[in-house]
Amino acid sequence: MSELLAKMSKQSFLMALVLVGMATLMVQNHFHSRQLAVVTEVGLQSAQARDLQSQSQLSVTAPTKPRTKRKLQIIKAGGIPKEGLGSSLGFITATANIANLLDAELIITQTAEMMGYRVSDILNKGLSLEGNGRVCDIMEILLEDPGTGTFQGRMDRAQGILDKTYERAIKKCTTVPTEILLSDYAMREINRCDTIIINDFRTISRGWTKCSMAWWKGAIDQYSPPAEGNDVAIHFRWGDMYHKALTEKKWMMEMDKVAKVVEIIRAEKPNVVVNVFMKKSKENESENRMREILSPLKAPFNIIEAETDVEELSMMAKAEYLIINSGSYSTGAAATGAARVVVFNGGGAHHTLGAMNLTNLFNYQELDEGKLRAAVKGN
Repeated sequence: MSELLAKMSKQSFLMALVLVGMATLMVQNHFHSRQLAVVTEVGLQSAQARDLQSQSQLSVTAPTKPRTKRKLQIIKAGGIPKEGLGSSLGFITATANIANLLDAELIITQTAEMMGYRVSDILNKGLSLEGNGRVCDIMEILLEDPGTGTFQGRMDRAQGILDKTYERAIKKCTTVPTEILLSDYAMREINRCDTIIINDFRTISRGWTKCSMAWWKGAIDQYSPPAEGNDVAIHFRWGDMYHKALTEKKWMMEMDKVAKVVEIIRAEKPNVVVNVFMKKSKENESENRMREILSPLKAPFNIIEAETDVEELSMMAKAEYLIINSGSYSTGAAATGAARVVVFNGGGAHHTLGAMNLTNLFNYQELDEGKLRAAVKGN
């Protein structure tokens, strides 16, 4: 029995030693693993710290000057038929309203050549297309829910919103300054753009507003020096309208009625300078014939023939007293709003001129001489 007990005690002792050894090994392994984990974590932390430190150094040494946002540019693409300058303006004013309200430069895509010039070259003078910016399409901007509907449906919806935008711009530029031009979504999109393309190939025609007039004045003023003031500009459409200018009401200037207007102006402003803008016709280069037509005017007066049509228009547009026919070219001279008094020949231009909201507008067919005198005096 004693031998058996001795043998069992010895085995228990050996098992205990094995268990202790195993436990010690497990503790060592656990401790070693923990050490590895700690070392690895510390290593990662050190690497992250180095990266952060590197980033910090980079942010300190990098240029801190913020990117300057240049002026927004709007490109009017299409929608201008082959017309002269005066006629073309009617197809641009709708976009000019939007550009003015967004404080943007308006650039016209190339137009066809008419009468030796391109309207786009005239209107884009002083502007240059900026590069390296974000170019946006007005149709994309106007789609508040771009992913809804078919492609054609989305385009139709955007076109409808663009048409409403034209009309909202007119209201905002004339009678309802509080009119909302675009949705919050569209305005956020515009703020991400450097250039916006209004790609509307329809011949959209709108009247003048204070917005389009401000844009036009900035464009046309570049073509002649500042006005001296106290001058009368009379536009007699001769040149390319040699026959029509004497017979058709739209173009015809009845010089006896024009002379009456000039007499009233001279009575109030004796030192006024009278300039007649009257291009020679290819069919009749005689200055004597031109002076014969102008004979109801009492001298002195000057016949002005500038180098280009746009230069003539620019000079007329700066006159203090403006006498014009009903053609779109003539009314373009009034559209700067610079003239204190505008007199027209009673033709169809009364709609166009009326939209300009001019302070002193007179029809020489229904002339109120008392009101004209008061306007010349500045009363």
